[in-house]
Amino acid sequence: MSFDAENRLAVPYQLTRWICAPDRFTFETTDSVEPVSGIIGQQRALRALKLGLEIDAPGYNVYVSGTKGTGRTTAVMRLLKKRPLSCAQLRDYCYVYNFVNPTSPVLITFDSGGGAKFRREMRHFLRLVKKSIPAALENDKFLAAKGRIIEKYQQKERALLDFFKEELDSESLIMSEVKVGGTVHTEILIKTEDEPVSIDEVDKLESDGVIVREIADRLRKKIFIYRDRMVQVLRQIRRNSREMYEKVSQLEVQAGEEAISGHVDDLKENYGDPRIKRFLDGLKADILESLAIFVDDDTGEMTAAVLEMNREKEAILRRFEVNVVHGSSESTELPVVLERSPTYANLIGTMGVMYDNAGGSYTDHTTIRGGSLLRANHGFLVINALDVLAEAGAWPALKRMLRAKELILESDDGYMQAVSAALKPEPIPLHVKVIMIGDSETFNKLYNQDEYFQKVFKIKADFSDDLELSDENVETYAPFLRRLCMDEGLLPFHSSGVSRIVEFGVRHAGRRGRISAQFSEVADLAREAGFWAQKEGSNAVKAVHVVLAEKEIRYRNSLQEERLCRLLDQDVLKVDTEGERTGQVNGLTVFLMGNTTFGFPMRIAASVSMGASGIIDIERQAKMSGSLHDKGILILSGFLRERFAQHHPLDLSASICFEQSYMGIEGDSASSTEIYSLLSALADLPIRQDLAVTGSVSLKGDINPVGSVNEKIESFYDLCARRLLTGTQGVVIPAANVDDLMLRDDVHDAIRAGRFHIYAVERIEEGIELLTGVPAGERDESGDFPPGTVFDLVARRLDRYHAGFESRERPKQPNGVLCDV
Repeated sequence: MSFDAENRLAVPYQLTRWICAPDRFTFETTDSVEPVSGIIGQQRALRALKLGLEIDAPGYNVYVSGTKGTGRTTAVMRLLKKRPLSCAQLRDYCYVYNFVNPTSPVLITFDSGGGAKFRREMRHFLRLVKKSIPAALENDKFLAAKGRIIEKYQQKERALLDFFKEELDSESLIMSEVKVGGTVHTEILIKTEDEPVSIDEVDKLESDGVIVREIADRLRKKIFIYRDRMVQVLRQIRRNSREMYEKVSQLEVQAGEEAISGHVDDLKENYGDPRIKRFLDGLKADILESLAIFVDDDTGEMTAAVLEMNREKEAILRRFEVNVVHGSSESTELPVVLERSPTYANLIGTMGVMYDNAGGSYTDHTTIRGGSLLRANHGFLVINALDVLAEAGAWPALKRMLRAKELILESDDGYMQAVSAALKPEPIPLHVKVIMIGDSETFNKLYNQDEYFQKVFKIKADFSDDLELSDENVETYAPFLRRLCMDEGLLPFHSSGVSRIVEFGVRHAGRRGRISAQFSEVADLAREAGFWAQKEGSNAVKAVHVVLAEKEIRYRNSLQEERLCRLLDQDVLKVDTEGERTGQVNGLTVFLMGNTTFGFPMRIAASVSMGASGIIDIERQAKMSGSLHDKGILILSGFLRERFAQHHPLDLSASICFEQSYMGIEGDSASSTEIYSLLSALADLPIRQDLAVTGSVSLKGDINPVGSVNEKIESFYDLCARRLLTGTQGVVIPAANVDDLMLRDDVHDAIRAGRFHIYAVERIEEGIELLTGVPAGERDESGDFPPGTVFDLVARRLDRYHAGFESRERPKQPNGVLCDV
């Protein structure tokens, strides 16, 4: 191995972890720090958000984008609650019964608080009606007038009947009720000394010879004549009864009108809205048509007729009800509604099916219910994008109503929708600003796939999940922790504890030049550190408590990692940490499992032979790789062609494999590792097994940065530490990842003591030299590589493969593709 290359590529321990010295803070504990009062950082997002809130134009709703925990919801709610509003803008929305078209409830709007006031007055009016109408219909004056009408028509009835009976008596006839089967009807009978005789009996007497035909015909004729006269008399009696009923009804209506007109006029005088006046006129007419329901005539018998009458009575009484679907409070602040469960019913509103006391179901203006969109009218509605998209019908309805600027209340729930389909309430004018909170991926999908999304959400406020690692942003962590301690009653943080929290923020951000803005994660660590400090009896949270909290978090989330590591320790999964092997490199993978991310070393091997198959990616052939990994293999193929196929084709068959991999592989961070294994196999040069490698590669051989570099390094360190550190072990990373290093304390200390090493490479040449101890080699003016270099050995092997094909017919390579993946 080239000692010079090792020294040149080694990363100084100072660069493997950024340290926040406690003495950079001027306080001892956060008790002496002013708590944060606003949002930390996020100036770009706040500026966009304020613009969206202030522009009063169609479609200027706001999509707040960013990673969970960056303070998106907190920032939105704080900004919204600072905006004052005049009460004059707030409105109450009510639905009342439509007497002209009952299926279309009438919308009435009031100033703030007016809806509840009108509802109270209508309920009071109903109580007055229930008292005044029975009183009007039961007082002596009304009963006397009603009695006179009834007596007058009863006298007419008696006179008609008496006159008719006298006629019948003069002809020896009588009028009597006769029961035939189950029916009773009135009939004309002939008087006899015994019992009266009907016309049927006359026919029998004639057939029996008791009376002669002439007498029988005369009796039948007389009965037929008076039977017609009886029909006329009964018709006249019924006509008189109808007249009597109409007179009594007119008298009742007159009495009822006298009883309620004053109340109705008082209400109409209090309200100038013509809609209210029309409603009151319709209600008055309805009352006068249904006076009987206001008179208590309960028999106590629950027959079908009584149940139906009670059902009708309840339906009529509901027409008095004013349904305040939204009533504004007396507050002078903007309505700000945070809807955490944006189902269709919760967001838009609905019309339910109710049940009356008689057991029947109904849906009318009283069953209409407003949702959070209505509660936020003239204000702001805050919803989560993923939540509203997951609810059936909620997102299409929200878009439709934002575009139309009208809220149409309807049911969207199976049976209730079918029952209430005929009910069409008047739309409510909608003037609301919607703030939808979600991630960038959801925004991009909606923007590109939903043609109306960009028309109703014209402002995007993008919250960053990290901030610049500036003195100003570092200083904000202490005020944030102070606010957290005040709000949740935690122990104050010592300056050393704040420093350690800041270091966590830098590691969480992923680069040493950035610091995390995901303050929910920071707060969780602070809470747990506070717990351990309190349990220890400390008066402040110090660095040791934060370290303990970090260890506990890692321990409880490391079950799957420990299971895999146990397989390494038992040599079930084989990874060497000493010695040399040809065509074999220690690669580093990363696992994302729920709330934990951990690295894991894995052997990557290559085998080569003369042939025409090109590079075979075993992972892809086994359908265990993703598109990014496949792209890395194609780039590897391009690199080899550019270096070694300028004068003749690559007559090569090579296989590359992640050994003992039993799950899918994705990402291109192992592409440089795969090149190293392939170069080693072609050059027949052994590779150090005390080093692990990560990094993607370009077509030209540049080493590109990868993600989760800290976790990958730590996984190989842990394996080496469990087996015993030799002082030569380490990890090869892309030079561009040096600024991402924020290693654990134990790894940092081992690097500082020279027991573990980090090497940063920019080119494939640097990496292969470090791994093999042999220079990579560069082409000279003649196009050849220096003898004995890695690339020279590879070129010679490929030349031999090519020469072997010259003496035989070359197999055709489809489309001239080197890579068979």
